[in-house]
Amino acid sequence: MNSDQYQAQNHSINKNETAIKETEGEFIASLKQEVTIAAVGDLLIHSTVYNDAWNGERYNFIPMLEPISQYLKSPTITMANQETIMGGEKKLVYPLSSI
Repeated sequence: MNSDQYQAQNHSINKNETAIKETEGEFIASLKQEVTIAAVGDLLIHSTVYNDAWNGERYNFIPMLEPISQYLKSPTITMANQETIMGGEKKLVYPLSSI
C-alpha cells in the first residue's frame, strides 16, 4: 500500500480535493451580497391629505415623502404599510367613509 492509499483510508484529503474545496469556498463567498431594508408607514389618507395632494389636475403625494426620500431610495428593498384603499372612482378616507 502506498502513502496516497494509506491517507485515503484515514480520510485524508489529497491536494486536488483541497483545491476544489478552496475554489468552491471562493465561489460561494463571491455570491454573498448585502441587502438593506427600509419601511415606512402607516400611510393613512385623511381628507386633508387628499386636499394637500391635489395640484389642480391630479393627486401627487410624492412631495409629502420628499423629507424622507433619502432614506427610501438607498435600501435594496423599501416597503410601505398602505392603510388606505387606492383606486376606484370614489375617494375613501379614514375611517373609510366616502367623501
